[in-house]
Amino acid sequence: MPPSPLFPYRAAGEALNASATPVGLVNIQFGGGAGSAPVDWGWDAANGVFLRNQKGTPDVDEAGVQVTAQNIVIEFVGYHNTGYVDPSGAPVPEGDLVGSGECWILTNGMMIQGTWTKASDEAITTYADAAGAPIKLTPGKTWVELPPIGGATVTG
Repeated sequence: MPPSPLFPYRAAGEALNASATPVGLVNIQFGGGAGSAPVDWGWDAANGVFLRNQKGTPDVDEAGVQVTAQNIVIEFVGYHNTGYVDPSGAPVPEGDLVGSGECWILTNGMMIQGTWTKASDEAITTYADAAGAPIKLTPGKTWVELPPIGGATVTG
């Protein structure tokens, strides 16, 4: 038996949620200091994808091709200290992924603000708009980003 799908997708010609607004660029911050790795996702209308930049330069794969996706799920989560440290001595945080919180879904050049909900470790996370309707994605590649609460801004 195949696993349950992680996301619902729109059928061809199916409209986006009514609350969708155009988005050009979203900046995500994952901490400060020397270890900071800010991410930008920018809409490329000519190719129908979001382009990923990290630390101000294109994020590329092994072949040197910039990373792209049709959907970006930005799920704002709290973090707690695991009690571990990395080789540099910095504390290792862990995201709190059970519960609910704010989300931004980027799809088809638009942003839908909503709420993510995950009832248990075993449950699949669901995403709903402000009216409670499920947020359906564009068929294609999907990235999930887990910034800390307040860790992203729309910059374009």
